[in-house]
Amino acid sequence: MAWQGEEAKLIIIRGPAGSGKSTLAKIMKDGIDAKAKKAPAMVVEADTYFYRDCNGYKFDPKQLKDAHKWCRDKVAWLLRNHHTVIVSNCNTFIEHLEQYLDIAEDFDARVAVYECTNDFGSIHAPAEVSARMRKNFQPLSQYPKVQKRIKTHNLYLDN
Repeated sequence: MAWQGEEAKLIIIRGPAGSGKSTLAKIMKDGIDAKAKKAPAMVVEADTYFYRDCNGYKFDPKQLKDAHKWCRDKVAWLLRNHHTVIVSNCNTFIEHLEQYLDIAEDFDARVAVYECTNDFGSIHAPAEVSARMRKNFQPLSQYPKVQKRIKTHNLYLDN
């Protein structure tokens, strides 16, 4: 991913739990940072919200809405400050993706969306939760109106 200029950039990686989103986000961040002239790219994930203290990862489904609001707020702050942002969340439903597209539009940010569909097994979600996410996942390809809102390109990563 090589964008020129100083405009804000948002990379959205979506897919079910265990599909490789965090791994792809790290690879992209490392590649962007290697070429960065200024601030490094920032990765934002809802899972990070559950690491907020020194006691390790403690997922609480009752806090999931708060975790996603924290992510959206962090993305907005980073875009406002001209960072390249990589958000790596399930975004199972298309309306979740659209919330990030709304933020990107607020800052005239260029957007790329990557959908991961692999099944590597999740370190955070039980197998039945991952299976439910896969069943309910709404691929961007089924939503042409949403596709038109994306300013750059889409790449689908399959097995």
